[in-house]
Amino acid sequence: MLRLSQLCKYFKDDLFIILFREPISHSVSLNNTHQKICKQQHNDPFILEYMNLIGHREFGLNQKPFNYEMKSDQKKSIFDADEKLNYWIQSWINCYSWLYEYIKKAKPKNLLLISYEELCEPNSEKLKNLFQRLQLNTNYDFILRNKNKSNNLVDIDKTLISESKEIYLKLIEIS
Repeated sequence: MLRLSQLCKYFKDDLFIILFREPISHSVSLNNTHQKICKQQHNDPFILEYMNLIGHREFGLNQKPFNYEMKSDQKKSIFDADEKLNYWIQSWINCYSWLYEYIKKAKPKNLLLISYEELCEPNSEKLKNLFQRLQLNTNYDFILRNKNKSNNLVDIDKTLISESKEIYLKLIEIS
């Protein structure tokens, strides 16, 4: 994401596809991934060393948050191990509000924004349109399974939930 504007400018004949997910389910999934990687890094220090070497620090014991170029009043971070779901939902907000503003401003012709939930709908028009745009001949009879689960929202700040849902709806609108 952080290099998206440069990539879209440099690779004008290529198509960049960005999937986005419902924010609560996505945040829970990110938190689960983070916990799994932390456990693996505790058990095998090479995994931590390797991820540090390749700069893959969005998860794990040496996690570092992304820094989106945003107005100072838009920059928010919650980096507290006791509030991990709030951290992940705030990260989702930072990422996708930046993406929304970038798309509104730059209007890149080679960027396709697609909702994961829409792709998983039976007879998804989004999926058919994607395959047509990519000039792929395929059978549309298969169904992608939506792996979003209903989650207990008790641990997530209600303001963050509201803000993330608002951004999600804006993304749906422009996708």
